[in-house]
Amino acid sequence: MTSPTDSNHPANSARASRSAGGLASDVVRHGSNLVQQEIQLAKAEMSEKASQLKAAIGELIAGTVLLMVSLGVLLSALVSGIARLLVGLFGDDPTAAREVVALEGLDEGQIQMVTAVNQNVEAALDAARTLPTYEGLAALLVGVVFAIVGALLLRNGLSKLDPGNLVPDRTIRQVRKDGEMARDQV
Repeated sequence: MTSPTDSNHPANSARASRSAGGLASDVVRHGSNLVQQEIQLAKAEMSEKASQLKAAIGELIAGTVLLMVSLGVLLSALVSGIARLLVGLFGDDPTAAREVVALEGLDEGQIQMVTAVNQNVEAALDAARTLPTYEGLAALLVGVVFAIVGALLLRNGLSKLDPGNLVPDRTIRQVRKDGEMARDQV
């Protein structure tokens, strides 16, 4: 007769077979749980990467808008500077600008064009007289600051769009680690 502690005893044989079945079931259940956890990690990390992508696009848009605004402000500074230059060249009297252009020997169309230019110069001189002294310099400074901030936003946004920053690194590392651990267990 066999004793209950004997490996050939029917009760021990059933326990061993149930144990193997239970182990296989545990392996499948743990493997399934592991895959679900990896999927959750990948979803969370991809959501985080999508948020980073949105922030990068926002920075690119803001930087572009600031650069465009700075261009307008810098052009305003240029206009102010040219107006000041015209005042320096022709003085405060718009008639002095008219005297610079000789109308002798010109046909009617050319005289009309010169008259239009004189009117534009006169308007620029009038505008230059009404400008505060430091308006052009202030516009230049504001334009430069806007351009710097816009360029920094663009650079930062572009660096966030680097493909290396959009890869789900944690998920990849965890899957590799789990794969190595599974190979070691087998």
